[in-house]
Amino acid sequence: MSKFFSMWLRARNIKRWPLQSNIFESNNAEHCYECAIISHMLGVIERDIFNDTKINPERMATRAVYHEGDEMGGLGDVNSMAKNNDLETKKAFSRISQIFQEKLLNTLPDELKSSYRQLVFQDKDSKEGQLCKAADDISAYIEAVRELNC
Repeated sequence: MSKFFSMWLRARNIKRWPLQSNIFESNNAEHCYECAIISHMLGVIERDIFNDTKINPERMATRAVYHEGDEMGGLGDVNSMAKNNDLETKKAFSRISQIFQEKLLNTLPDELKSSYRQLVFQDKDSKEGQLCKAADDISAYIEAVRELNC
């Protein structure tokens, strides 16, 4: 098995919100699965209710599975308050994220890199990117509500 897939299979070992006090522990495997389900549903809603024929719900689900590429590449989960502290910090974390995404992509044979590049380096400004981010935010919201309800 390639190192690329080994890195993805360790998603269950990457704890989410590691600096937070959690009643329920969460990991990246569960998070990416949840995001894939939510992202697929958002894609179906966008396509079937808002008639956006350019949206492919299956591609949306796949994007969500791979949306934590930097974390799988070795960065781990860094809380958003740290990443978004100020513009300079946000830019620095963006660059660090790209380094770990590149590290992950470079574990693949050259013949496969072009197919996975768009999954590891996702266009967050595209409609699909925005919907995937919305799925990520909804997943975080669900996690927060679950914590508050205990």
